Amino acid sequence: MLMSEINKKNLKCLLPSLDALSEILNITSCIVNIPAIDHKDGLATLAKNKNGFLLDIETKKLLTDEFNKQFNIEMSKNGQEYTSENVLFRKEKHQFNKHNLKYTLELKNIIKGNLKNDLYFRMVLPVESHILCSFLLPLQPFNWEKASCYGLIKTHINNYIYDIFEVSYNELFYLFIDCSSKSNINNFYNQTISILVSLGFFTSFFRQDECFILGSLDNEYHAVEFIEYRSLRESITIPFRFLDNNSYDIFDIKEVARQIVNMPTIQQEPFDALVNLCYNNPEILNCLFVYIASSCYPLDTRPACLAVVMEGICNYILKQNEERLNPIKEKKIAKEIREKIIDLIKAYKEIIDRDDFITLIKRIDNLNQPTNTEKLKRPYELLGIKLKDYEIKAIENRNNFLHANLQFEIGRDIKNSSSTAHQLFFTCNVLDRLFYKLVLKLINYKGTMLNNIKILEHIFGSIPDENSLIKL
Repeated sequence: MLMSEINKKNLKCLLPSLDALSEILNITSCIVNIPAIDHKDGLATLAKNKNGFLLDIETKKLLTDEFNKQFNIEMSKNGQEYTSENVLFRKEKHQFNKHNLKYTLELKNIIKGNLKNDLYFRMVLPVESHILCSFLLPLQPFNWEKASCYGLIKTHINNYIYDIFEVSYNELFYLFIDCSSKSNINNFYNQTISILVSLGFFTSFFRQDECFILGSLDNEYHAVEFIEYRSLRESITIPFRFLDNNSYDIFDIKEVARQIVNMPTIQQEPFDALVNLCYNNPEILNCLFVYIASSCYPLDTRPACLAVVMEGICNYILKQNEERLNPIKEKKIAKEIREKIIDLIKAYKEIIDRDDFITLIKRIDNLNQPTNTEKLKRPYELLGIKLKDYEIKAIENRNNFLHANLQFEIGRDIKNSSSTAHQLFFTCNVLDRLFYKLVLKLINYKGTMLNNIKILEHIFGSIPDENSLIKL
């Protein structure tokens, strides 16, 4: 379904999907079979919780041999069949109930239907409000009975086109990701992970608590042939949003608010570029995921995480520019110098310990490589970003972060600068901005981003030589 063609008529195509979600969410009791342990036609209750579903089953059989083992569970309700795979029996989750034993099982997935062929897949993620809508390209909402559709952004991964939009239904809110072509479920899921991480990077809202994957025979999803519920991990909200057009009244910075009223948060081409960069380069996907996750980490560990992700993305950029980074540009000359130094070292081989000799040779092999600190600075030069003195200082402190040595000086006059906590908070914000700016430049983002250091100068002290907005 092309969301650019949304109207009241084809909005009905959302309802089969929403009804399929409600069907699973509203199961409260069912008949359970567990073939592996010969448990047949047992009554059970099912309840939704934050991390999936809780299934309570009763049996007269003591299942001590099954503790800490995983089984597939079959469930039926009103003629509909469901399965849950790899369910773990945990010892602490059982109790006596009159003459029976009661087992509480945690279900991380529920599946209805079989995957025999490729289908058109749709991912639906419950979200708490229309918070994501303000970051999607605006689209006039269309209403049909109790359903409304908001926002739209598209992206392409290889030959697949995806539509991303929001829906409200029965006072609940969902983020939809539709694929326009048939695919297998694993390919679809891997591609949507890149979309979700990219969306989280742009909006500062990374939704991953739980999702529903629905499969249909047609790309308008008139009927749901397959549905799978998956419980994932806790969602993450990044405290500071570098791309934002509506939430900085809390800082009482009116001039910033005026400048960013028309600031587009998600631009089509850069978003598309980031999604594909993540999908085609797992190391970049991992960097962005760790960057997003690090916003939840304590202040004393977050700089180390930021140093790691910066190193990861810098290494990616360096690989694309290897010839320009070597101190000796000519490979032939570099090889000759290396060989002459090795010959010199070999003359002393008999008086050098064997392990030390091997170490020396390895270091000579890396003679024409930039230093670790230089590797973190050079990508900014390659992308036309001029580093400030305090940014260089933060980069040079990477070893202090990675080796948990927190007794360092930032080299900047900030409030209570003798406090390690204040220094760490400042450094986190510096590394945060450095990483974000590098990613935006990498995907050719054109526009402005908020300057967290300037906006938070009431904490860090006056920064007269910087603006609240950074132009890229």
